Amino acid sequence: THVENWFNDHFFGRTHLVRLNAVIQKLNRVISNKAAVFDTQTNWLFNDSQINQHVFPDYNQALLNSLEQFHTFLSENGISFYLFIVPSKTDIYADFVPGYKQIPPIQNENQIRFLEKKASFPVVFPIEALRQAARKDYVYFKTEHHWTEWGAFIGYQALMERIQKDFPKTPIVEEADYVSFYDKRVRGDWERQFTLGQTFQMMNWPYSAEKLLDTDYKYYTPLHEITPTITDIPHYKIKSFQNPNPKAASLKVFLSGTSMNENLLQFLPYSFRQLTYYRLNNVQHVSYQDGFKIISKY
Repeated sequence: THVENWFNDHFFGRTHLVRLNAVIQKLNRVISNKAAVFDTQTNWLFNDSQINQHVFPDYNQALLNSLEQFHTFLSENGISFYLFIVPSKTDIYADFVPGYKQIPPIQNENQIRFLEKKASFPVVFPIEALRQAARKDYVYFKTEHHWTEWGAFIGYQALMERIQKDFPKTPIVEEADYVSFYDKRVRGDWERQFTLGQTFQMMNWPYSAEKLLDTDYKYYTPLHEITPTITDIPHYKIKSFQNPNPKAASLKVFLSGTSMNENLLQFLPYSFRQLTYYRLNNVQHVSYQDGFKIISKY
């Protein structure tokens, strides 16, 4: 203790130097390029777009106006509209982001809270449910930006609980309707193939797969699996599900959005008679500024 006190008295700023040294050591184990950042000690990877979010603070009202216009069109045709916002990986695992960058508690929180408060249609944003679920198991993959099937199952439950308020007879599938298993590999996108993770592959970095895959992820196989009809041509990706289960709600569902829907499709089609999914990203180029607009072809 005396030595510690003497050192502190004679070397002003020691505490700051210790912290700086810790940061430098952490950065030394981080691999970074324009695609992503990779912590080689923890094997956590994050897409560059996740930790460098582009926020347009003046587009809240334009975003709402566009969605309200779409909602009006749907209502006039007897269609209920639900906006489901999937939290970002950094919303759950900000503590694992490599480097020194400060990550906000919720990405684009201003826009999300604005929609929750102002929209005339239901907005489902299951951030708290996912944070609770993350205490039990991984809700996002370490080497990819997609949520795991366990995370998607938690999101599915939150969405269905809201839908049930309008359609009470709609069933919510349970874990008992599936055979669960664990695998260290990653399955989160359109092709439904197991990989090392898209984010890791984007890095294009030589690294041991055995060392990289250090985590078991929970997966679900339906007891009565529905095989979708798939259209996969340039600028046009569609999956259509026909559910023969007589207990399913006799409703037709149109699902549109990004690749976060892929693991959601392990559960959502099993609640309805028919579901058609239109993939909105990776189809036709739309500038980031116009990304909030509804793509006209769909």
